[in-house]
Amino acid sequence: MSPLPASPRDPRMLSGVSAFTWARVYSICYPVGFVLLLLGAVDLGLAHSFFPPALLYFPAVLIISIAVVGVIGFFLRRRSELEAGYTTLYASANVDQLDHRTGQLIRHAGEPMLSAPGLFRRRDDHAIPIPAPPDAAAPAFPPRSLGSRVVSTGGSILIFAIVITAAALRGASHGAGLQGALTTLAWTIGLLLVVALAVFIGVRVTVARRVRRVSTLRPGVMIFTSTKTSDLIQGAVKLGVQLGPTGRFQVATTDADLELWDSDRDAPSLSVPWTEIVGLEPGKTWVGRTVFKSVDISVARDGQKVLLPFPIYGQQAFLAASSAWANQIFDEIQFHLAKP
Repeated sequence: MSPLPASPRDPRMLSGVSAFTWARVYSICYPVGFVLLLLGAVDLGLAHSFFPPALLYFPAVLIISIAVVGVIGFFLRRRSELEAGYTTLYASANVDQLDHRTGQLIRHAGEPMLSAPGLFRRRDDHAIPIPAPPDAAAPAFPPRSLGSRVVSTGGSILIFAIVITAAALRGASHGAGLQGALTTLAWTIGLLLVVALAVFIGVRVTVARRVRRVSTLRPGVMIFTSTKTSDLIQGAVKLGVQLGPTGRFQVATTDADLELWDSDRDAPSLSVPWTEIVGLEPGKTWVGRTVFKSVDISVARDGQKVLLPFPIYGQQAFLAASSAWANQIFDEIQFHLAKP
């Protein structure tokens, strides 16, 4: 039996900003504003500051104010949602859960909590089960070992420490001693945070807009973010498709096919029917200097076999996917391939 179709918008869904969205606002703004305020305090009263203090204080106060509004909005909306008999949050197992964007019912009260609400369609109890891997105890994407996590995290910390130490030494070498070192250090960290935040917000806004667009055209389907690699571009060319210039794109799984959306058109750039997919393997690929988990799909079309590797971004579409998220995507594709 095929999966149940996507449910319509639940009539209980309140208009306005959901508790889920309010939680995102304060969880992002609070730490950023706090760090900027702390950097401003370090720089307070130092006569050799190159930038005016307001450059840190004003953004810090503004961002913390937004975080306070987010906290108030979160608690008020969470209470309103519970009174209406539903929630858009992850952590309320005793009430129905609605998708925070579409208002669709995605989990009944008392059922196990979802790790990615709104991204996966509901399946009925009689749907064809996902085939188990050869070793049922081993996921397709095993978690990274402790050693690899220590090495990658330690390398990042080392690079950051080198940059910060160099900035502090440069400030101290200009005759201001500890005072100059602290001033330069504060502004270096502040500027790095501002740049990182700008990049993060830009990526998130762009990807979120594209995901909303695809979910509007393909309601209820699984959507994940990927990026182009040379192998993927060559594979698409063999299938007669020239991919657009966008680096990151969205992959959607419908009942009929797997679709690649990389433009603002009302149709996917690449559509692969499930009947043409003859292989699915967990893989790894490099995007710049970062290793990404990928789902490697083999397509048989016009007498040729084409490999399409899809690197997987995390649920925030910013860093590489965790093993748990990659396994959910792998299982969802397997589910479609298992249908007769």
